[in-house]
Amino acid sequence: MKEFMKVLVVDDDRNTVEAIIKCMSWEELEIGEVFYAYEAAGAEEIIMREQIDIVVCDIEMPMGTGIDLIARVREKGIGSEFLFLTCHESFSFASSAIRYHAAAYLVKPFVPEQLETEIKRLVLKLKRERRLEESEKYREMWQRNDFYGFEESVSEQKPQEKPVLDLQRIREQLAAGNAVDILNYLKEIMEEMVSRKVMTTAALQTISLNVTQIVYVYLYQNGIRADELFADQAERRLRNRAVESVVDMMKWQNYLIQKTVKYTREVQESDSIVQKIKGFVQEHYREEIGRNEAAVVVYLTPEYAAKLFKKETGMNLKDYIHQVRIREAKTLLAGGGKVSVVAQQVGFDNFSYFSTVFKRITGVSPNEYKRAGERIEEPGR
Repeated sequence: MKEFMKVLVVDDDRNTVEAIIKCMSWEELEIGEVFYAYEAAGAEEIIMREQIDIVVCDIEMPMGTGIDLIARVREKGIGSEFLFLTCHESFSFASSAIRYHAAAYLVKPFVPEQLETEIKRLVLKLKRERRLEESEKYREMWQRNDFYGFEESVSEQKPQEKPVLDLQRIREQLAAGNAVDILNYLKEIMEEMVSRKVMTTAALQTISLNVTQIVYVYLYQNGIRADELFADQAERRLRNRAVESVVDMMKWQNYLIQKTVKYTREVQESDSIVQKIKGFVQEHYREEIGRNEAAVVVYLTPEYAAKLFKKETGMNLKDYIHQVRIREAKTLLAGGGKVSVVAQQVGFDNFSYFSTVFKRITGVSPNEYKRAGERIEEPGR
């Protein structure tokens, strides 16, 4: 199910507001509601009331600038993404926007395709951040063993026989990668309870909770985000139906155990994991990415993903992202691209930082690299 977001368009020019609202394919961008305002005060009120995700805002407005607006919003601890529009490509505007963690700024007259690309980038960024937040909540829950508390509350509702599982045996078989042995053992336990007519919904819940917790803890110990690995619709359907019958429970257990063993083995082999991370970087280097975002793609904790990448490549993940960005920057500069524009195009919001990284990798500044390329081309013109 798609998660639709809210956008606010702010500009004192009503024609600009109307043009932006009409020219964007909001539904395709996964935007559910679009609000608008013609001055900063009204915009601030809407942001507070509606929990706006993305603000497309003019910088220069007569009754309070866009910089004034983002400053007040940030003071109140609101993290809405700001995408600024301006008539002048001014460094002072850019530096102010960066100081308040603005996502980007575009020069007017805006190009619809460029604005659409930036909004799409921000939607993806917000979705990744929210998935990471949800992942951390799940991890903390499992580390606190909250599910055992739930298990006890279920069993205390009615004096019923609780299934007795050899949890240590399941842990050892998981570590050995013996999915079949685990599934056969669980099947024997349930069949024995059915034969004695003591299998109940509460008993199925207890089995599900115990097995799920063992799997989640095991995966986290191996640096794998269990909540991400099992976040698809197929898993949710199987899990929800697991307590309906022994057959449904066996289907759920088979999915859970087999996928755990298979993916743990894949991580241990590591080469395919590193290739997935590299592929993600190649596709998303223009966006604000780091080890957190890369780790989500391969269902790993950020720490473990970075450690695995360094082990296999001999390079820090951050340095690899820089290399990919600078390689593309060199191509764009050689094609005549303006340095400040190229910096944004390859994922650097801070021009000074872009120059520092560029010189560290290439040995020359972006401007020096561009001038050298222009001199080489001159004789052949």
